[in-house]
Amino acid sequence: MTTVRAFVALDVDEALRRAASDVNDALRRGPLRLARARWVQTAQMHVTVRFLGDVDEARIADVAAITQRTAARSPAVVLRAHRMGAFPDPQHARVLMIPFEDDAHVAARIAASLDEALAPLGLACETRPYVPHLTLARFRDGVDVQTLCETTTLSAEGVAEALTLHASELTQDGPRYTALVRAPLG
Repeated sequence: MTTVRAFVALDVDEALRRAASDVNDALRRGPLRLARARWVQTAQMHVTVRFLGDVDEARIADVAAITQRTAARSPAVVLRAHRMGAFPDPQHARVLMIPFEDDAHVAARIAASLDEALAPLGLACETRPYVPHLTLARFRDGVDVQTLCETTTLSAEGVAEALTLHASELTQDGPRYTALVRAPLG
């Protein structure tokens, strides 16, 4: 059985990618320059809606169709960022990110709709609460970024206008993403 490591993401506009890239540049030169962070390249920035893991290659066409149907029923998403965040928490960060606010909770509704539609394919629903975000960096060991998260303010707004199913190949140079299907939102 051949599998494809896959995920579905909201594609963010250039304004949000540029704002996140500016934050990354400042952090690389600043307090996290020695934290052995693996920084996300601007071109690879996206808002993951659902990480699927290894999907049977025979199911990818079904996942692509579900992605397209979900996108067609969903409006564009206006996202705003005002702060920094971390997973699992700011004192033991493995992921440094920019969480987004979405007044109408469209991103969360897209995630829930996608989960529901993918369940009959045997893809288990996500159990953690959905947090729309852009990942800036990943850390091998937990890093304390609490002060950074508490003191950094942002002012960025942009729009996600498409939902994309990506294949993800892990390489020594980091992940390589290939868009399998890109579907405009509503």
